[in-house]
Amino acid sequence: MDKKSELSKQESSEILATNEQQFYEDVRFILQRAREEAYNSANGIMTYAYWKVGRRIVEQEQYGEMKARYGSHLIKNLSKQLSDEFGTGFSVANLRNCRQFYLIFPEDSYGFSMAGKIPWSHLRSIMRISDEDERNFYLKWEKGSLLWEDR
Repeated sequence: MDKKSELSKQESSEILATNEQQFYEDVRFILQRAREEAYNSANGIMTYAYWKVGRRIVEQEQYGEMKARYGSHLIKNLSKQLSDEFGTGFSVANLRNCRQFYLIFPEDSYGFSMAGKIPWSHLRSIMRISDEDERNFYLKWEKGSLLWEDR
């Protein structure tokens, strides 16, 4: 084999290795993006589910009132049943968060419209702000920061 032929084969191997590395990176990017999109979709669906759970708690335990009747153990019992069936995520504290979420963000509010776009952990912090205008400011800020993360 002559020197030129050997160099040509080596260059071809290097090009193939580079192409294979790019191929791997392309597939890796596709899968990472799909996982992110699946997580974001699931988060949005679960956030709306938490709002609906909060609504049912208010309807059942509170009869549509702002506060539950004294001595009601509905949330405690619900927590036990849901935890037994679905595992973690349904503590008494989290079910109270669901109830607060429903009460703080009625269906026609800006907060409700943002519910599927902002992670539940962020919404839990924002819904503790008592002033509605301030809450809406943070919701808009949060949405903007999440948009920048996607780029």
